[in-house]
This record gives sequence, structure tokens and C-alpha cells, in this order.
Amino acid sequence: MVDEQVRMAREELTKGIRLSGQMSYGRRQPDKASVPFFESSRDRLELILKQNPSRADAWRLLSQAEECLLNYPRAVFCLERALKLEGACQKKDLKKLAQLKEYAGEWNALPLTPEQVQSLGSYLTLCGADNEPLGRTLEHTRTWLAMSTISSPESVLDYLRTRGLRTDFEIYHNLVRG
Repeated sequence: MVDEQVRMAREELTKGIRLSGQMSYGRRQPDKASVPFFESSRDRLELILKQNPSRADAWRLLSQAEECLLNYPRAVFCLERALKLEGACQKKDLKKLAQLKEYAGEWNALPLTPEQVQSLGSYLTLCGADNEPLGRTLEHTRTWLAMSTISSPESVLDYLRTRGLRTDFEIYHNLVRG
């Protein structure tokens, strides 16, 4: 029964990943169509782990679901739990753990929430800034910041510049779309 529940959670997670169209979850909010699959998988795995806290495979899947939902601190916790239960770490596990910690740091440093990044992306798309000739300035990002409730638009612009994002086009393709 538990194995069947883990299999179903894995299938939901896989469907969500396919729908998200992302290769990496390090930079952007998942596509709205994929979120219910990630949340359902997460909820199913949390129920499994309440009853069976020693299931390393469920902890790994939960880590992946949390990563897909951009909840990096929780993804780190879950992966560390899986590795502890397994008792041995492979090089790829350590790399994944380091990657998750790096992503957590990046999102913590970004003065925008994932939802705000998605909103900025929608605005840049509406303005055509996802097309290079129309996105060679920061005009659209500045306008979006002025319309938003962000208390310090300049800190956002400073952060974007330090990350090498100097145009609307670069922001759209390297932050929003990842």
C-alpha cells in the first residue's frame, strides 16, 4: 500500500515537471498548470512520511517536490534526511545538496518573491521585452517596479545589475524564464 502511494506521488511529480517545461528550478516560478501536481505530490508524500518516517525514497521525492515549488530550505532538509537514512552519500547527492543550498541563497538575496518575478515576467511579455530589439533597456522593468508595491525599487535594480542583468531582455530570459 505504501509503495503504491509513493509510486503515485512520483507520477504526480513527473507530470508536474513535464508541464512546467523547466530544466532547472533555480530561477523561476513553475508554470501554474504544474503547481497542483507538485502540491498534490508533496501532500501525499507528507502523509506517507507521517506514517513511515524512515522511507528515504519518499524523503528524496519530497525534496524534489519542494525544489519544484521553490521551497529550497525545505528541499535541503528533506534531501539531508534521505541521505542520513540511506547512510551513504554519492558524489551526485552532495552536488545536488550544494546546488539546493546555492539556490536558497540566491532566492534569499533576491529582493523579489517568486510571485513578483512571475508578475514581472508577465509584464515584460506584454510589453514585448522578451524580444531582443524591444528589450534592450530597463524601461519596462523600471515601469513595473514603479507600479508595484516594492518599497525599494533601486535595491532591486542594484541586485539585477550585480547579477549581470542589464536589460529587460536579459531579465526576462535569465531571471524569469531561467
